[in-house]
Amino acid sequence: PEADVEGLDRWLTLRALWARSLQRSGSRERAIGVLEPLPRLLGQDRPPRAALDGLLGSLLMDVGRLPEAVVAMELALAREQGLPPLSVARVMRDLGVAHRLLGNRDLALQRWREALALLERVGAPGPSLEVVIELARCLRELRRFEEAEAAGRLGYARALELGASSAGAAAAMGLVELSVERSDLEEAE
Repeated sequence: PEADVEGLDRWLTLRALWARSLQRSGSRERAIGVLEPLPRLLGQDRPPRAALDGLLGSLLMDVGRLPEAVVAMELALAREQGLPPLSVARVMRDLGVAHRLLGNRDLALQRWREALALLERVGAPGPSLEVVIELARCLRELRRFEEAEAAGRLGYARALELGASSAGAAAAMGLVELSVERSDLEEAE
């Protein structure tokens, strides 16, 4: 890496682009190999490093290395200065998924709520729809049925507004599953 700040930013950005290119070609393990060996302190206060850590977390999650993915994504959020709000929200969303898969549903809910608040502040209805659907599913798993229903209905309404039929179907299916779990078969229909 280069010694000056601009050079370091370019180097980190190119490294992330290289890894993203490998990811898109289906070589996730090779992409991880491009990012993982970098010293944690390298560029620690630079926005490209936060983006790189977020990408590493996403890649690690894709290959099932969830505890390591959580560490990388938490590091990305700790270094978030200068990251665009949508990138921060994406890392929060992915972190919520990783926490849910690890059985840490309360931490998942916390990250999804933070992501949703950020996405609503910046006016990003599409990405917020994904978060609302995850939130509803997790609340249902925690048997917090009233909150799950509210989130599910919000997700369904938002999907209709956006014309997002697959997301609308996912939200509707979540509401049906919720009704079945509540033994409200009439509502499920």
